[in-house]
Amino acid sequence: MLSIVSLPRLTRLLVSGFTTGLMMFGVSVAATPPASAAACTTWNPSANGEGAGYMNISTHLKNNYYSGCDNVASVSYSTLVYFRCFKYNASTGHWWVYVRVAGTSTSGWTSFDNVNDLLYDDNGDGYYDAVDC
Repeated sequence: MLSIVSLPRLTRLLVSGFTTGLMMFGVSVAATPPASAAACTTWNPSANGEGAGYMNISTHLKNNYYSGCDNVASVSYSTLVYFRCFKYNASTGHWWVYVRVAGTSTSGWTSFDNVNDLLYDDNGDGYYDAVDC
């Protein structure tokens, strides 16, 4: 008797059969991590730009400028953070900022969307220097 197979099940069966066939002939099939996972190694840039802001949400600072990266610290709403440098994440279209929490040595990455920007001139030269990481 012929039975009707759903498209998702048929796709799984074909992929499973193809993979089994490859393995029978000594070909290995490896899954690769997403590009952002490879970029999640801890990055603590040494750049030290100007400016600060208050967190507009409670969130976690990350070890790199991707939302899927590891958390390094928690920050609460209205916490003052000093901007060290900025990086554009082309895969998401968002700017990220490497910050240091005021009064601490705690640093990490957060989306620039998470802070209210207070532009000010740290060194008194008349310019606000937003430093690229």
